[in-house]
Amino acid sequence: MIFDSLANLGFYFRNKAFQEKITEFISQLNADTEEQKYELIGKDLMAIVSHYDTRQISDGVFESHREYIDLQMLVNGTENILIGQTDNQKVKEIYNPDRDAEFYDIEGKTEVTIGLEPGVFALFFPQDAHMPCICRNGIPAPVKKCVFKIKTELF
Repeated sequence: MIFDSLANLGFYFRNKAFQEKITEFISQLNADTEEQKYELIGKDLMAIVSHYDTRQISDGVFESHREYIDLQMLVNGTENILIGQTDNQKVKEIYNPDRDAEFYDIEGKTEVTIGLEPGVFALFFPQDAHMPCICRNGIPAPVKKCVFKIKTELF
């Protein structure tokens, strides 16, 4: 897991073509960006823009992905993301390659909680179980989010 300022995004990419596409897409993101999946470099690099209300931890779920690395950032609003290692989680739903997701019991071990807000990002690798979309201060609130899906072997 990496959590940092968007200003430092370039430090983490070996694949400069991906970095350039992500940076270009971020520069055009705003509250009016249409909610949909965008193929930036075919299925190797995609951006998913969505809007939702954050939720309580009791309504959350830990997840991890194998085929894609998640780069998550907010356009507006704030949310917490709980993070734990997949080795410390109890599998609730085995890995589904069609969804590129494995889900874990909510009682899983949380090693870190980060506060996501505009201007920062979080990168989640296959070993990172993460529970996104969690409200801060216990109060659900609307957010607009962009999740970049980066093919793992091309990162």
